[in-house]
Amino acid sequence: SDPASASKWLAAQPASARLDTLRQRYIHVLAKTNPREALRMTEDGFTIPANRNEAVLAVLHQWGLQDPSAARDWAGNSAPDELKARALAEIEGLESYTGSQ
Repeated sequence: SDPASASKWLAAQPASARLDTLRQRYIHVLAKTNPREALRMTEDGFTIPANRNEAVLAVLHQWGLQDPSAARDWAGNSAPDELKARALAEIEGLESYTGSQ
């Protein structure tokens, strides 16, 4: 329940596909309250790049629900090149969906 302790514990564990799954879940929960910190946590520690990418997109989804402008800015300016198009599409999709309700 303590985000700082959970983050430290995750960082201290040996890298593995199982840890990627735990890291993804933690990042998803953290994204609801602190999307910038959640994105920072995606920067390293993943053994499988696809797991990292999915974590980034999950954060952007949560952030886009809270502050679509900030999420779009991050996606356009800071998303890794290989993920930028998907990140922007995620935000655009959220805006289309929430704008139609």
